Amino acid sequence: MFAIYKREIINFLSSTIGYLVLLMFLVVNSLFLWFLDGDFNILSNGYASLDEFFKITPWFLIVIISSISMGMISEEKKQGTFDLLITHPIKLSSIILAKFYAVLSLVIISLLPTVIYVYSIYSISLPVGNIDLGAIFSSYLGLVLLASVFSIVGIFSSVISNNQVTSFLVSILISVFIYYGFQLVSTLELSLNSSLFIGEFGLFYRYQHLSKGVVGLSDLIYIFSLLFAFGLSSVFIL
Repeated sequence: MFAIYKREIINFLSSTIGYLVLLMFLVVNSLFLWFLDGDFNILSNGYASLDEFFKITPWFLIVIISSISMGMISEEKKQGTFDLLITHPIKLSSIILAKFYAVLSLVIISLLPTVIYVYSIYSISLPVGNIDLGAIFSSYLGLVLLASVFSIVGIFSSVISNNQVTSFLVSILISVFIYYGFQLVSTLELSLNSSLFIGEFGLFYRYQHLSKGVVGLSDLIYIFSLLFAFGLSSVFIL
């Protein structure tokens, strides 16, 4: 299992495309947050907060994770290397877990440089250090949990297709629906109780809790249920 995990990490980091994907994530994020005028510009808001970063980053993660995971299984099946892989004494569940951990690790690596945003806000706030570090830490935890769901969705999409482009598109569609689809439906002209009930089925609702520093047991159960469901489905299909 560790050998597969290590191979995926090395393969990604040894390719130019891998570094371009990570660089694109950081550059585009920085442009929206610090340079381009708009609702997400931190400096235009007049208060020391990274709320805009945590609002916009999930959308970037959907694209980045889909691009990282699209060939994890589909390309191996297309090239015939997956047939060779399953001849080794390793469970299918271990293969899925290894690739899932590889994708999630790469996402965490891409998030690490954004810690400089925390330092920047900490330094320019008045008085210096007047920021809510607890809420920021909780929001980062929420991002990692979101990334874990998007990662297993990406692996699932790669399992059901032999084409990387198809896997990429399916991953984006499923991730967007899970993240914001239920929230979008809840904004329709329904009764208040119905809207709240429907919204609770989406990741957006859970992520909002985590971003406010509220780590509820129901939110964690929901997220780990999604991980288990997509992981088990991937193993079953294989």
